[in-house]
Amino acid sequence: HTSSFWKLDETNNVLKCIVSFAREPCPNFQAVTQSMPMPYGVGLPGQVWKNNAPMWMEDVVHETNFPRAKYADKDGLHAAFAFPIIAAGKFVGVLEFFSKKISKPDTDLLDAFNVVGTELGHFFERRRVELELAQQAALNSYAADIGSAINSVESLSSILKDCAEITLRKLD
Repeated sequence: HTSSFWKLDETNNVLKCIVSFAREPCPNFQAVTQSMPMPYGVGLPGQVWKNNAPMWMEDVVHETNFPRAKYADKDGLHAAFAFPIIAAGKFVGVLEFFSKKISKPDTDLLDAFNVVGTELGHFFERRRVELELAQQAALNSYAADIGSAINSVESLSSILKDCAEITLRKLD
């Protein structure tokens, strides 16, 4: 019914919801989900982070370690499961999903989504590397342009002017 992606904020050592989706409106639950940071071991995302393993809750409304319980109850949410996303051996975040039904744990589903979490981690790592390579290529191009400008001029003022122009082009 609704799902959220929680990303690790390493600076503050909490999980923060960076995106949430609901098939039908869940205004109370989504508002608190998007505004409440989740510490290590707290709530479904925090417990998944702590255990580094998928987790299922039959009915979040009655869970003692689920600080969003009253908001889930207001919006009619009950069963939930979540799994970690690991990239290059490092915890990145948690994906969580909720249903309006109370349901028992489905270990096959948890196992399947554990694989999905690993694959998403690979995707995130590939994307991070692609971005780093693109940044490095841009820096290399910038350095080459500056080097050419320095080698082709006759005075310090010309070097400074050419370097400033190159830098401004790279910033645009």
